[in-house]
Order: sequence, then structure tokens, then C-alpha cells
Amino acid sequence: MVRVAAAAAGLAFALAARADPAAVGPEWAADWSAKRLDRTMAYYATDAVFVQPDGSRIVGAPAIRALCETVLAANNPQIQMRPVDRGEAGASGFETGTYSE
Repeated sequence: MVRVAAAAAGLAFALAARADPAAVGPEWAADWSAKRLDRTMAYYATDAVFVQPDGSRIVGAPAIRALCETVLAANNPQIQMRPVDRGEAGASGFETGTYSE
């Protein structure tokens, strides 16, 4: 089990597009585990910042997509998310938590 930062395994999402913000984590995990990259990337803003567990930052959706393509090509993930914190700011939101694969 790994504790992750908000932008690492956390998700930034547009609340207007989600009827139930609490469903974002499980939806993202299902899309990621099924290697549905287009659906996975739909959760990220074009200017998103992905913070990796080592603290390094991947900036922008194209760079995040490239990282995801590399990870999915080398792995068959079966991720399970457990939310720890969730919040909203205007039309955006975030979720942080732990995960296991």
C-alpha cells in the first residue's frame, strides 16, 4: 500500500461533468485497469500536473499521456483506490488516497 500526494494518484476533475464526484476514483481505477487510455486521460485538464511518488512533476496532458502509455505498455494494472480526502474548488475537484495493485 502506498500513500500518495494529491496530484500523484489523486485526480483533478471537472465537477460539472460528474454527477457524483465520489465515483471519480473508482471510475478512473476501472478505466486505468482496463487500459482505456482515452477515458483515463479525460479526467485530466490540459494543464494538469502529475506528481510522481518520487516528487518529480509531469506537466501537461500530452506529457502525462506519454507517461501513461509507457506505464500501460509495460504493466497490466489492477488498481484499487481508497479515498482519504476529497475536495472541491469552484468547478474543479480533487481526491487523494492510497492505492494497491
